[in-house]
Amino acid sequence: MIPFVPDKLNEYLELFPQFGLKYEERYGLKTVGYWIGGGGQPYESQAFTCTQLCAGGDWKYWQKFSEERGKDPEVQAWMKRSYAYRTHHIAQYLVPAYLPY
Repeated sequence: MIPFVPDKLNEYLELFPQFGLKYEERYGLKTVGYWIGGGGQPYESQAFTCTQLCAGGDWKYWQKFSEERGKDPEVQAWMKRSYAYRTHHIAQYLVPAYLPY
């Protein structure tokens, strides 16, 4: 979940495909979709939050993704730039235990 600075959500969503999404896909991460909602936690003052749902792999994949992506200078530059749009960033990694299909 990404809480945004007021009035920065649309600008971020315009930039993300050119930068963040491209860099994530470089390391094998696939974005399933985005969900935009109002508010956030009761202690937050953001008007909008964005939840990005991604598909990756097992725990080894997530470890490799985090390590390799963290060393990439372009990713580091994008992450630094993206802080101007959001107040903080929460990442949760979930590995499926059961898929019914």
